[in-house]
Amino acid sequence: MFRYLSNPFICRTTLNSFGSIRFYPTRRYFCTTSNITIHPLTTMDEKPVYKRDISFTICTFNILSPCYNANETFDGYMSRNKKIIEDVILPTTPDILCLQEFQLSDAPKLGELYDTALSPLYDFSSLQRTGKKKDGLVIYTLKTRIRVQKSTLLKFFDPGNRVALMLELTLDGCVPLIAANVHLTFPHNIFDEKLRLTQIVQVTKTINDQLSIKGEKEKFPVIIAGDFNSPLHPLLKTDPVVDHLEFDQYINTFYLGRDKKDKPVTHFNHNREENSADHIWFKNYGSSPFDLQCVESLLLPVELPPHKWPSSLTWTLSDHRPLLSKFLVSVPKK
Repeated sequence: MFRYLSNPFICRTTLNSFGSIRFYPTRRYFCTTSNITIHPLTTMDEKPVYKRDISFTICTFNILSPCYNANETFDGYMSRNKKIIEDVILPTTPDILCLQEFQLSDAPKLGELYDTALSPLYDFSSLQRTGKKKDGLVIYTLKTRIRVQKSTLLKFFDPGNRVALMLELTLDGCVPLIAANVHLTFPHNIFDEKLRLTQIVQVTKTINDQLSIKGEKEKFPVIIAGDFNSPLHPLLKTDPVVDHLEFDQYINTFYLGRDKKDKPVTHFNHNREENSADHIWFKNYGSSPFDLQCVESLLLPVELPPHKWPSSLTWTLSDHRPLLSKFLVSVPKK
């Protein structure tokens, strides 16, 4: 339905499917359907370029590899991962699922468990850590919506034996984006803090290099998700990884609409400390025709408070909690 507006340039609000208000500059008319908001972005002398919003979700979760949980039996970790699939992954069915500490060697039954449950729905990409580490990173992408165009396997070959997995994706046949999964070194000391910074700098540099060869209007949004191992060392006032990402114009999804001092507790680490380790960051490139915005970011399960580690009676699936973010991306309508 089209409606005539008396003011040729106004800022009109619409309510998206997640219940969040967005502001759209419009001209003399606007058009809405049940799922898509279409609006012209133009000056009076230009031909209208209509855009539509497409929604998708991404989830990051460190599932605690059995190789780092010495007290767990075979039956125990199989049962725990079965619950991860049944209680976390399948009920939310994120379009992009980034897992850390996924054991990729010496655990064939665990691989079979995930393959049986998720292969009908998802494509699977993985990268094992270096230095004979058994675990690694996995990205599941929903088959009905996403195609993997290119994968980049980044191996740091550093003392932390860390890696990063980056996928160039196409969503719904029309939205290009990069999704990266990371698991940075735990900062035991100042040297490790420098190592974390070196790792994330390599990730963002690799992404920037990949996009730099494209034309200004061919660039597209980027999402970096994962376990950033972010407890702050006492000698540092700020997290160097956060400083770098913010300097490079990345936005943390959880802090949108929240106080940055109100940090979520996503991890109960081996030192029995509560900290905010798991994050999803995103970035738009200024001249890109695609505009990515996060509309909601939640720690799962949502019924548990985000700023305190749950008791063992309410959360037993990992020493981390999953983080789920919902996005809208504005896409040029041809």
